[in-house]
Amino acid sequence: MESLAPPPPLKLNSNPVELWKLWKQRFQHYMDETSLNLKLESQKVAILLRVSGEDCLKIYNTFSKVSSASMSEILAKFEAYFVPQRNITYERQKLFLLVQREEQSVDDFITELRK
Repeated sequence: MESLAPPPPLKLNSNPVELWKLWKQRFQHYMDETSLNLKLESQKVAILLRVSGEDCLKIYNTFSKVSSASMSEILAKFEAYFVPQRNITYERQKLFLLVQREEQSVDDFITELRK
């Protein structure tokens, strides 16, 4: 069986929340598919930091108390960094103002509504 390539490093741009969610999903699939999730926690953390890229390493270096943290704890810290608390009032306003565009399919509109 061929070895699977890891996901490309996370490149942060105008939409880091969405990019993080997709990258994290790819990374978790990669860890499962290659059985790397069976390694020691310190090895899993090293793989996470190596694969995630320079931008994530810089963010990781700002976290406190991570020297003995597990991969799931570090992923939770990244999650808290990338996915801020939502302003419910603002989100409702966006929902109420959302209108299906003329060229937009119903499926695309429903996907946009769920975001």
